[in-house]
Amino acid sequence: MEGMTDFAEALAVQMASGFEQAQEMNLAALEVFRAFSALFQPEMGAAAGPYTLPDGVPSATSAIDQVYGFAAKVLGLQHDYLVRAAQTMTPPSSAEKS
Repeated sequence: MEGMTDFAEALAVQMASGFEQAQEMNLAALEVFRAFSALFQPEMGAAAGPYTLPDGVPSATSAIDQVYGFAAKVLGLQHDYLVRAAQTMTPPSSAEKS
């Protein structure tokens, strides 16, 4: 069974590395896209100032952090539930029976 665990761990490491590489490539492409699309955006002029979000609208980072915080909580609850379900369905050992 240890071989299977080692295989699963190696696969997880390779997959995470692939995800990270894909994300880095995507971010590089987004930088190119942003620079290219800036060529087609009208100049707002110095008087307009920098673009800001309306009051009460969270930044993109805050919104992402909030969503991922919720997702982390849900995953934690699922983890605890599945561990308890597995424990409930696992027959007691002979030491626990006596």
